Amino acid sequence: MSNNGHVGTQGEFRGDFTRDTFDPSKHFSRVLMQQGRVQLDADWNEQTSILLHYLQALAAGLIGPHGGPGDGFKIQDKDKDNKPYTRKFAISPGHYYVGGVLCENASTEPVLYDSQTDFRLEDKDKLSADGNYLVYLDVWERHVNCLQDFDDDNPSICEVALKGPDTATRARIVWQVKVLETSLVIGDLKTKNPDGDYQKFLAELNVKKLVKPGAGQLRARAKKAEGQDDACCISPESRYRGAENQLYRVEIHRAGGAWDGKDGTKSSAATFKWSRENASVAFPIRKLVTSSDGTTTVSLESLGRDSLRSLKEGDWVEIVDDDYILRFEDDELRMTTMERRIRAAQRRVRKYVKPGVSLVDELIADRRREAKDE
Repeated sequence: MSNNGHVGTQGEFRGDFTRDTFDPSKHFSRVLMQQGRVQLDADWNEQTSILLHYLQALAAGLIGPHGGPGDGFKIQDKDKDNKPYTRKFAISPGHYYVGGVLCENASTEPVLYDSQTDFRLEDKDKLSADGNYLVYLDVWERHVNCLQDFDDDNPSICEVALKGPDTATRARIVWQVKVLETSLVIGDLKTKNPDGDYQKFLAELNVKKLVKPGAGQLRARAKKAEGQDDACCISPESRYRGAENQLYRVEIHRAGGAWDGKDGTKSSAATFKWSRENASVAFPIRKLVTSSDGTTTVSLESLGRDSLRSLKEGDWVEIVDDDYILRFEDDELRMTTMERRIRAAQRRVRKYVKPGVSLVDELIADRRREAKDE
């Protein structure tokens, strides 16, 4: 399964971009820079998207919906000693194309199904002894920022010379070999009509509700005052006085109707989150500890680079890691409140103050001891 269309590949791109101007229906062949003009990230990114779209369309036209050289990504049911695997299989190294997108298994040995780097198996993904499974390749493009590109053995994309700020981000192809329990047999998907077989496969994914809706599009602009023709003059009624563009992002966690405020419909109502920074504001987690009462305390490397992109009381936060992103999980949101901060501070201090002792009295006594020594 691939993200052949441009819209399908943009759902996870959480970068600080002005906008996404690439539209394959316009059939632009390149971007031409002009002298004396403002340089925007959108123009440079569109040039990359135009070239990438051309190369992937070329590969898909020559190869077809899927295919590759040699035995790349061949599914093996026996090990190198010709012994059958028990409730697992192996994926041969090599190259394979899905919708023109290049997938690379750079391993020198076949990769076991349950040992994939970009796909951590859960109980629902494990094979049963009597199951009938359809094995397929899921391919998509992941956005990687400075905080996510962390490897002790390789340099990060964070600029070391500038003490680690993020500059440009990256995109990488993620491939995941998955299984789908099905009633289909090999004859249903291996006929003399490859295109028809592929459509049967996609229909089976739809039946199992494994094909999620594509990314929607939103257009927002500052309120324009009537009779205002000067582009350099911002009306007080525009409601936005910032110097930077805002790229809004809305993510649907659960589909459904609007909540009517009643407890009985809360669990089935639609939930969503939104960001005017395209969800690009992130904070590296130094330590995450969950106490016996279920309270989670998160220690961060920093609270942000400036006042506009820092954590404040009442902000909603989402804790994510690689597994969360690679499995397209939708976790709960958490609000930072002053009460939570106070409780966390009290728990931290109580580790060093005896029960029954007033914190205020202890602080006063400590200050008196310091004054005596001065």
